[in-house]
Amino acid sequence: MDIKFEGGVIAGSVPGQMKSVPRFSLGGRFVVVSPYEDRWGREKFIGATFGSMDWLWEGDDEIRFDKETRDLAGVMVALPEEEDPAWDGSAWLRLRQETAGARAGTVEDFSARPVDVRWVAPGAKAVVCAYSAFISDPSGLRRLRVAPGFDLVAAADGTYAGWILESPADCVVEAFEDATPGPAPAAFREALAEFLDLFVEPGIDMMQDEDPALLVRLEALLARVSALPPDPRHDTMRTWMLQVREDWYAIAG
Repeated sequence: MDIKFEGGVIAGSVPGQMKSVPRFSLGGRFVVVSPYEDRWGREKFIGATFGSMDWLWEGDDEIRFDKETRDLAGVMVALPEEEDPAWDGSAWLRLRQETAGARAGTVEDFSARPVDVRWVAPGAKAVVCAYSAFISDPSGLRRLRVAPGFDLVAAADGTYAGWILESPADCVVEAFEDATPGPAPAAFREALAEFLDLFVEPGIDMMQDEDPALLVRLEALLARVSALPPDPRHDTMRTWMLQVREDWYAIAG
């Protein structure tokens, strides 16, 4: 299976997934599958790899390959803030899947603009994110499972089409730190589903304009999460919502 990125860079599947596991940053609105755990480690990682990155605030996703082996070494992708009401992404979860790594054919940088839209499976069992051009017809799409629970998706001709994160509640983090071991409680999975339904456009803009109805939803979700037993994932979501409430509604504490 090949994946073709902008600029003509092609990566073919090879045995062996990446060793890194996904982390899902709620505040940063990104998924990272890379070996670093902080910003210093990220800078070191960038220096040892090639591919795409957010260079000079262009906003590109980070898809990086090792300079020596050309193997896929890390991914950081932005979570879209848009949904398409007409798109049912469940078909993407039934796509043919290959578990493997990826190796670039050449050592050269390329562009990887963030995908356009997202679809959240019921109960937040998975998040499917895609370029709009590929959501109307899933035929020919294929999944390359490059890390546990994380797939890159390509069209029949290899064109990079999007990505899938399974069990996002399990890997919620603040930024780049390791995820909390073990599956998230069912109550937190349900809370994440509500969180993702709340923090999407046009809701984000409406909350920034102090929409009262969405404040009610935010307060209700905050109360639910605050009542959950101690867990770093719960704390991360609660802290983020408290910050949003203070920044957007001027309600402290």
